[in-house]
Amino acid sequence: MNKSRQSLRGLIKNHQSAKHFSTNISPQNPHFGIVGMETYFPNRFVSQSALEQHDGVSEGKYTIGLAQSRMAVVDLEREDTVSLAMTAVKRLFEKYSIDPRQVKRLEVGTESPVDKSKSIKSFIMQQFPQVDTSEMEGIDTINACYGATNALFNALYWLNSEHTTCKKNDVYSVVVAVDIAQYEKGPARPTGGAGAVAMLLGRDAPLAFNDFRLKAFHMEHAYDFYKPVKTSYFPTVDGQYSNICYLRALDICYERLRARHEEPVAVADLDYLCFHAPYNKLVQKSFARMIYSDFALTTSEQEFDRICAKYNVKDAETKSQIKKFTKSAPREETYNDNESSKFFINLTKKIYEQKVSPSTYLPRELGNTYAASLYAGFASLVGLKGQELQDKRINMFSYGSGLASAMFELQGRETTHKKHRYQLDDIKNILDLPNRLNNRIEVSPEQYSSIMDANMETYLKHDFVATNPTDYIDSGSYYLDRVDDKHRRFYLKKD
Repeated sequence: MNKSRQSLRGLIKNHQSAKHFSTNISPQNPHFGIVGMETYFPNRFVSQSALEQHDGVSEGKYTIGLAQSRMAVVDLEREDTVSLAMTAVKRLFEKYSIDPRQVKRLEVGTESPVDKSKSIKSFIMQQFPQVDTSEMEGIDTINACYGATNALFNALYWLNSEHTTCKKNDVYSVVVAVDIAQYEKGPARPTGGAGAVAMLLGRDAPLAFNDFRLKAFHMEHAYDFYKPVKTSYFPTVDGQYSNICYLRALDICYERLRARHEEPVAVADLDYLCFHAPYNKLVQKSFARMIYSDFALTTSEQEFDRICAKYNVKDAETKSQIKKFTKSAPREETYNDNESSKFFINLTKKIYEQKVSPSTYLPRELGNTYAASLYAGFASLVGLKGQELQDKRINMFSYGSGLASAMFELQGRETTHKKHRYQLDDIKNILDLPNRLNNRIEVSPEQYSSIMDANMETYLKHDFVATNPTDYIDSGSYYLDRVDDKHRRFYLKKD
């Protein structure tokens, strides 16, 4: 990084005085948050281990080096971000028995719109053609992988506004995170993926924002990943710089969030963590980086010993190594220090398996889903743990290139009105992730390459009726039927 840039501590020092922690916004805390979740992803995948063999790379390059298992495969002649989003929303409404008239805001976060002007949200409104179901505020938010987080906070602020806090428990907002990540042939291609997550937000939520103040943001100008060529589906990526931007944003957001707690907080105090996951190896590095920061931010021997105790570090040699990596250079100069990264990954393996691994399930199976990535990880955690999340603190880190980032906290809880509210185990059962993932269809690397070649031809194509088979698409899902001579897109629902 440029040494002329301000140090992290210089960037953050003005925020250290903003200390507070509360489990309640007020004595009448409405517990705004996520009431329900649904995911949708393409029903076909390619194995990363098979891709290793096909691409002629060393064994483990994708499965260990990227820490990925499978990658969702999407046929752009039949499925795009609109069809993925429409299906996710349809299933959310059906599975949670929601009357569309109860939803007063619907917002989409994406970086893969099908039109430079018309929003994905406007396509979704085809599901609500009656006038009495059309009063839904909100529109698309686009900024690389951060759009869904901005949409989420828009929806939460709206729910918490004076207009909605006086309403009963039957007022909702919906946030849809959806994207398709595809790369040209080369080392980045295995980091593609596709998927959508639809979230139902309301009061008395089993996944609640107990204190809206427990969040931190970092925004700056950076060209780490961007899409300047309008006629190309592929992004322009500076991979190494993007990783630095990600880790730097993580450092700043984490230190700012720590400062917002009344009592000293470390990663060890959190129950679970979810990260934006371009590929899972970066998640491992990010978790290790946060624990690195726990030690790097100590300012006295007493404080250092307190953090060591939290991580059960007792032997002098390990303590000496920790000091070597965290005290010998400013944090902003250590982002490319592979030796330090490996040390903290190894130091934290056991705690990583407990606190982070459950949230990597879908990202490892689907690949990168851009704006949906963090929320696919969150859905993984809920889909695997369910009621075990009750009274647990969940830390979320969102990153979008360009750049925008945020860190915030949720808490699992038992809802008060059990008769008309879904509990954590209900959401887990509705998501049904292991069963759905196991029922997908595998395609060979050769088939995947052929589909990708066809996708590039389809991207700007118009005036055609789609002819590719839809047998792999589940009943009740939306798919693209045709694009007319005016580039208007038309969708059908699978019987």
